[in-house]
Amino acid sequence: MEKLIQIILDNLSFSVWLKDVEGRFLIANKSLLSFFKVRKNNLIDKTVHNIFPSDIANVHYLEDLEVIKNKKPLKKIRKFKNAVLEIERIPIIDENGEVKFILGTLRDITIEKKYQDEIIKQKGILDTIINTIPDVIFYKDTESRYLGGNLSFKKTFLDRGITDIIGKNDVELHENKEQALAFMEKDKDIIKNKVEVFTKAKFLTSSGDIRYMESIKVPIVNEEGEAWGIVGVSRDVTNKMKMEEELIKLSCIDTLTGLYNRAYFEKEAVRLNQEQYLPLSIIMGDVNGLKIVNDTLGHLEGDEYLKTIASTIKAIFNGNTSIFRWGGDEVAILLPNIDEAEANNICKKIFKACKNYNYKPIPLSISLGTSSRYNLDKSINDMLKEAEDKVYRQKLVHSKSVRGSLIDSLQMTLAEKSEETEKHTMRLVENAITMGEYYNFTTAQLDELALLASLHDIGKIGIPETILNKPGKLTYEEMEIMKTHTEIGFRIAQASQDLAYIANQILTHHERWDGKGYPLGLSGNQIPINSRIISIIDSYDAMTNDRVYKKAISKEDSMKELRRCSGTQFDPEIVEVFIKNII
Repeated sequence: MEKLIQIILDNLSFSVWLKDVEGRFLIANKSLLSFFKVRKNNLIDKTVHNIFPSDIANVHYLEDLEVIKNKKPLKKIRKFKNAVLEIERIPIIDENGEVKFILGTLRDITIEKKYQDEIIKQKGILDTIINTIPDVIFYKDTESRYLGGNLSFKKTFLDRGITDIIGKNDVELHENKEQALAFMEKDKDIIKNKVEVFTKAKFLTSSGDIRYMESIKVPIVNEEGEAWGIVGVSRDVTNKMKMEEELIKLSCIDTLTGLYNRAYFEKEAVRLNQEQYLPLSIIMGDVNGLKIVNDTLGHLEGDEYLKTIASTIKAIFNGNTSIFRWGGDEVAILLPNIDEAEANNICKKIFKACKNYNYKPIPLSISLGTSSRYNLDKSINDMLKEAEDKVYRQKLVHSKSVRGSLIDSLQMTLAEKSEETEKHTMRLVENAITMGEYYNFTTAQLDELALLASLHDIGKIGIPETILNKPGKLTYEEMEIMKTHTEIGFRIAQASQDLAYIANQILTHHERWDGKGYPLGLSGNQIPINSRIISIIDSYDAMTNDRVYKKAISKEDSMKELRRCSGTQFDPEIVEVFIKNII
C-alpha cells in the first residue's frame, strides 16, 4: 500500500511531502526531490535545517509551527529565482484533535500568475474606463439583486446616505416602492425574454429636486443561452430634459410679450374641444394706440407698450390662464369652464387695470370682445369671429374718444418734458385766429389753423429731453435729431382720422420761403399757408418769451428780426400782415 501511494505521488505534476510535528520529512515525491535537487535518502528523516540555509530554514520552520498551533491550512506565495511558487501546508489531525502530521504541496504557478496578473491589469484598465464614465453602470443577478457597479453607481446611493448596496434589490434601496417594483418587473421581462429594455424615469432627490434618468438594461447570456444577470447603464438627462422643455416652451411662447403664440393657441383649442371644459369662453383684444406709439417714439417703445399691456393682463390671472398673442397688436384668452357673464367681468377687470396703470406717454388702452359656448356645436372659429366682430364694433364706437385721449396724453407728456407750456399754446392759437380772420378764413378754416397752432410741435414727443431742454446751442447731430419732430408729428396726425387733414401742415411748418427749410425743401407758395402763418407766429413767440437756451428780446427787436428774415425764411406778405395786426 505504501508503495502504491508513493507511485501515485510520484506521478503528480506538483511537489508533495509529509512531515511529522518535529519537522522531519517522512514522504517526498519525485517532483519535490527534483526541485530541491537532493536524493531521497538525503531528505527523509531530515528537517529543513539540514537542507536549507538557516534564514530560509527558519521561515519554513515557523510556518510549520503556525499550522500546528492554529490547526488550519496555510498558503503562501513565494518567488524563487524566476519562478512563482505556491506553497500550502495542511494539518493532519487525529481523532483527539491533535496535529500528527503536516501535508505540504508546492506548485509552480509562474504561468498561471502571469495570466492572473494580466487579467488583473486588464480588469484595472476596464475598471478605470468604467469608473471614468459619468453614466451609472451596474450589474444585477436574476433576482434583481445588485452585484456591483462603477463609481457613479455607488455615488448615486451615497448621495442618499446608502452604503450597503450589494446583494439588495430596488425595493430595498428606493423610497418609491411602486417605482422600484416596476423596475424589478422590467428586470423579469429582460431575463425571461432575453431582450434589452430602454426606460425613462423621474426621481425626487433628498433635497427635493426632480431628476430625470434614461436607462438601458441588457441581459447577460451564457453559452447555453441562459440569462444569468443584467447589465444596466443609466444616464442623468435632467439638463437635456430641461433644454427640451425650454425649446418646447420657446416654440410656444411669443418672445416679445411672454404670452403663448398663435401656434400654441391651435393646440390648446384642440385640447379644450371637449365637454368637460364647457362652458368655454374666448376674449379677443386689440391694443389701441400702438401705431401712434410706434410712429411717435419708435418700435422699441411700441414693444414696451405691448409688453406692458400683456403683463397687465397676465397679472389679473396670476398665471393660471392661457393668454395668447394672436397677431401684431391682438391678444386672445381661452377661458375653460367660464360662462359669458364671468368673461364680461374679466373684461371689466382688464379695462380697470389698464386705466389704473400710469403708463407714459399714453395710457394703456385695449378694445375687447367675448364669445361663449355651452355645447360643442359652436366651433372655435365661430367663437373667434364673434369675439372679433365685437372688438371692431367697440373700436368703432369708442375710436373718437380713444384717439382724443391718446392725443391729449401726448400733449400732456410733451408739456411735461419740454417748455411747450399751455400759455405758449394759447398765445399761438390766439394769434393764429387773428391772422386767419385777417385773411377772411371760414370758421372751419379757423378751427383748422387753431388746431395746427396747438399740435404743430406734437412730434417733439419723440425727441429726447436732453435735446429739447438743452440750455446751449445744439450740435449738428442734435439738430438733425430735432428736425425729425416734423416727420414724427406728421405720422402721429396720419394715425388719427381727426388729425389727418393737418398732417401735411405739421410736416411743413419748418419749411422756408427760399426753399432752404426742412424736411421737404419746399419754397414760396408750395408751402401750405397755414404752415407759413404758424412759422412766423411761433418764431415771434419764441423770441419774445424766455427759453431755456436764450432770454426774451423786445417787440421792436423781434420786429426787426422778422423783417430781416422776410423773403428768406418767412413769407414777406404774411410778415407785414403779422407786424401790422399782431405786434
